[in-house]
Amino acid sequence: MLDHSPRWTLRRRVVVLIAVVLTAGALFSGWTWYQAGAELRAAMAEAAADDPHWQLRDIEAHRKVIPDSENGALVILEGLRLAKAAPANTLKLLNAGNAAGNSLNVVDNVAQQSELSQIMRDCGPAIAELRKLRHLRVGRFPVTIADDPMLSVFPRQQETLRACWLLRAAMNDRVEAGDSLGAFDDLIAMFHLGRNIGDEPSLLAMLVRIAIDGACVDATERFLATCVPTDGQLFELQGLIEVELADPVALWGMRGERAGQFCMYEYFCANPQAAARSGAAPAGWQSWMLVFPGVLARNQVKSLRKSNEIVVISRMPIEIRREAIGEAAKPDSTLDVLTQSVSRSMLRGLQEETIRQARLRLLLVGLTAERYRQKHDQWSDTPDALVTDGLLQSLPIDPYIGKPLRWEKSSFGRVIVSRGEPLSAYVTSLLSSEQMENRTISFRLFDPDKRRQPAPPPKAE
Repeated sequence: MLDHSPRWTLRRRVVVLIAVVLTAGALFSGWTWYQAGAELRAAMAEAAADDPHWQLRDIEAHRKVIPDSENGALVILEGLRLAKAAPANTLKLLNAGNAAGNSLNVVDNVAQQSELSQIMRDCGPAIAELRKLRHLRVGRFPVTIADDPMLSVFPRQQETLRACWLLRAAMNDRVEAGDSLGAFDDLIAMFHLGRNIGDEPSLLAMLVRIAIDGACVDATERFLATCVPTDGQLFELQGLIEVELADPVALWGMRGERAGQFCMYEYFCANPQAAARSGAAPAGWQSWMLVFPGVLARNQVKSLRKSNEIVVISRMPIEIRREAIGEAAKPDSTLDVLTQSVSRSMLRGLQEETIRQARLRLLLVGLTAERYRQKHDQWSDTPDALVTDGLLQSLPIDPYIGKPLRWEKSSFGRVIVSRGEPLSAYVTSLLSSEQMENRTISFRLFDPDKRRQPAPPPKAE
């Protein structure tokens, strides 16, 4: 006999309600998964339309194979291994920037020379190894790609920066000794260090290469302020900069990051628990939604489409990227937390690439201006003379305003100027509104009699 008591009726209603909720959830999940599958195939087709080998394993498989005898990346790894044997206090000096030297056109004082000697003494074997890069301009670091992205092995490119500081110390040591030929060899090795990262498919590799190029520009500025290079040296360096400017560094980084994110979401869809731990959803109660397969699938679609958008921007001429970057940077609450974070990093990488392009273009003009000065025994009145004299095919364009770089006279020589941006958000926070309005990036050239000035006397105690 059926129990029609109020208690039983309430229990039945609760059971029916739970069944309805679970059925609705299953139907919603299935429908979402089905819709996401169609959208994902469309997003993958968009990626493949202009990049047939856009997935991570395909990218790695189609990278150029470099024989060990020509692979500068192996030299870098060996140099970094040798550097680890140096005392901790020496590496601390190196990381603190003591290898950079004094003011551009001023030799080091006694204390700075002592610190530099300590670096050269304790890191001598590592520096000797890294100097081999003078004749090794290409490389490829070993990469292992696993089904679980967490187990994939990419080189720790941050450590490559230490190799950069070691070569900077080596160059500065030779500058202090008046060995301009040796200093030039170390400078070329620094540029080759960045080029050995090559087309590695990751945002981190791209940012490290940008940082190394920035250090190379600084080192070249000091080299020209303390030495008088030959025209042959300037010509070699000019050719190297022109090749560096032509490399699609931003595209390599964005392609790699897109492929890495896609690979990550493939893993998340198969392992929702890993997604909850990674930040692919907000922490707390909302993470339970990841148990529905369709939710992760839709996140993957949105992630790939956002990455596709950024890769398209990276293919644009750098002079017209800024508006597209600004549009892509607008907040989008429909994106999951992980995609928002990665997208911001990718867009910031494009901004850093603009800074890199500006600085390398300034350097290119600076090198040709020094060649002009040596040929005519005076600076050119305008940068147009560099084109007229056949040193440049055309004047490099300021990537920020789409006009030629500015050329200004100074009490110490000449200054080439780009209307740029601060190098970091931290710097931005320190600038006034007027400074933000007038922010610039520059490259300084010194008159011959203003170069290699003596160190200032030590300050009185």
